[in-house]
Amino acid sequence: MNESVLHLLVFSDSHGNTKNMLKVAASESFDLAVHCGDGARDASLLSEFGYFVTVAGNNDFGMHDDDLLVDLEGVRVFITHGHVYNVKSSLDRLVTTAKRKNAQLVLFGHTHVPT
Repeated sequence: MNESVLHLLVFSDSHGNTKNMLKVAASESFDLAVHCGDGARDASLLSEFGYFVTVAGNNDFGMHDDDLLVDLEGVRVFITHGHVYNVKSSLDRLVTTAKRKNAQLVLFGHTHVPT
């Protein structure tokens, strides 16, 4: 069976500190970079390395807080910053929303803690 593998590079909460983000993007092979907000404008720097998507976080002033639901090679991925789901307190609202959207993978930020 020939299965394709999609390599994602996921960032969040860069808050304008792009040095390490760009260093990783330059050194890794990936198909898609995802920025989960709070530094969403930083993600535009990733365009030189390939495709990227981003959502706005609570500190991305002037941008909409839109979530994304994307299909990546048959996998439904829910992308959000997480603040509207109170992810610092609990993942329950985020998980409930992801299930309602039939998402198989959730990418989020806001906590500043890898999860």
